[in-house]
Amino acid sequence: MKIWLDDHIEPFSDGWLIARSIKVVKDALERGLVTDLSLDNDLGPHTETGEDLVDWMVESGHWPTNSCTVHSANDIVAQLMRGCITNHFKVKT
Repeated sequence: MKIWLDDHIEPFSDGWLIARSIKVVKDALERGLVTDLSLDNDLGPHTETGEDLVDWMVESGHWPTNSCTVHSANDIVAQLMRGCITNHFKVKT
C-alpha cells in the first residue's frame, strides 16, 4: 500500500491512501503493509511530526519496502528527514 501523510494536501496520483496522523502510518508499517510512503512534516499543532515518524522508523526498523519520500514545504526539516531516509536505503542495499 502507498501512504501519503499530510494534514492538508492530497496526492496528485491515484492509488495513495491518505493518512492524517502518525498513528495510522505506524500501525501500517508495523504490520508490514507499506510499500511506498510520502511524508509531510508539519501536521498541525500539538501533534507528532513527519520528522518524529522518521526518527521512530530509524529506531524501530519499520520502513516501507520500496520507497520513502518527503513532500514537506519545511525545507530545513525536510533535508534532515531525507538524510535519514537516504542512509537507511543505502545501508539496506
